[in-house]
Amino acid sequence: MPFHVRTLPLAMAIALCASAFSPLASASDLGELGTTPTLQQLHIAAPDVTFSSSYFFSLSLASTVSAQATNLVWLLGPQAVFDISNFALSLYDVANTAPLAVAAPGGNNLRLDEVFLSAGHYRFDVQGLTSGTGGGAYALAAMATL
Repeated sequence: MPFHVRTLPLAMAIALCASAFSPLASASDLGELGTTPTLQQLHIAAPDVTFSSSYFFSLSLASTVSAQATNLVWLLGPQAVFDISNFALSLYDVANTAPLAVAAPGGNNLRLDEVFLSAGHYRFDVQGLTSGTGGGAYALAAMATL
């Protein structure tokens, strides 16, 4: 099932940029991943920052998991105000260091489609380099189906 992520309205993008500064690494707990696709996170960072964000989640039953990370590019004329280069999305079992799935590189919409997982604890990693003059922004949506 594809996810649809809307772009940010200009006023919201400016407010987020003014109110948020991202560390180089961050972690969030999404809790039990459910069957309703939801927009989970938005990340704003300063320009020229390499970042890595982890989103931990659990599954109480064996499930099929899908996720999409979208680089929310905002252009002002030819200049990118928000953009991310080397944008990457991966899925890991928290007990292992090797990825279970990696989204195809390149582009602004990275997808992991229908990855079957046993009950357990997992994480999504989103990485990149903020390359816009105001940094970068992305959205992550995920869901699980039985």
